[in-house]
Amino acid sequence: MRFAVRVPATSANLGPGFDCLGLALNLHADFIVETGRPFHILIEGEGAKTIGRDARNLAYRTLVSALVRKGIAPPPLELTIRSSIPVTGGLGSSSTAIVAGLALAELMAGGAVECARLVEPAARLEGHPDNVSPALLGGLVASLMTEERVDALRVPMEKMPGAVLFVPVLRVVTHRARGVLPRVVSHEDAAFNVAHASMLVAALNAGRWDLVGRAMDDRLHQPARAERLIPALPDILRAARQAGAIGACLSGSGSAMLALVDTDADAVGEAMCAAARDRGVSGRAIVTRVDESGTVVLDRT
Repeated sequence: MRFAVRVPATSANLGPGFDCLGLALNLHADFIVETGRPFHILIEGEGAKTIGRDARNLAYRTLVSALVRKGIAPPPLELTIRSSIPVTGGLGSSSTAIVAGLALAELMAGGAVECARLVEPAARLEGHPDNVSPALLGGLVASLMTEERVDALRVPMEKMPGAVLFVPVLRVVTHRARGVLPRVVSHEDAAFNVAHASMLVAALNAGRWDLVGRAMDDRLHQPARAERLIPALPDILRAARQAGAIGACLSGSGSAMLALVDTDADAVGEAMCAAARDRGVSGRAIVTRVDESGTVVLDRT
């Protein structure tokens, strides 16, 4: 039998929304399982040279574990991953693997893929909800994770911004990016981020592009990551805004960066690349848009 799902890339945090805000992007990874075949993992597109092809592959491990929890013996299978999501960090590539593994397990168990119901198990496996939630639900998602439960709510947007990504050659590993964060922050900085995250959600919901840029300022994670890991970050984000972006931020924990646009996306991408070159950083710009579909089933035959 053949089962296939498509999962979008995500950009988490969106500046001040540390570990709680995320946006699905129109870059995708397709995960295709064909049962009754000798074990084999094929990677096509982004990550073809870096993603593991053995039983430690994250999508495969998640799929097998989910089937076992359902009391189903994993059959021999071939897994193909076709991805347009860069794996240098900050675009949720690991979250797509977790989401895909869980969704494929639902299909192979004979059930439907109920994306809202998969948010909690996906967040528990990932450790944070801000990437997996938009990967499942699409669009802009606010998430709340406690020891008791995980809640995720899609935020309607009056109009959809475009998106420009700058993807440096530099790779930032998530655990290292978390390791540079301060253990204690001031009450002033905490209040700053609460206010800005609240305004960002309201501004995106209302289509108030004039407020989005200011609302994307952050004091909890971007300054430390810029100082310790990505020194060129402030200059690249500044260049994006000067070129007309309505707002810009580090994507997730980096190294990718996100600019939201409503005009000339190509000019913003060129400005980000130029600012990076001036700082000795090589990379590429990707023009995309918000994904509104989330995880979808492509095949079940």
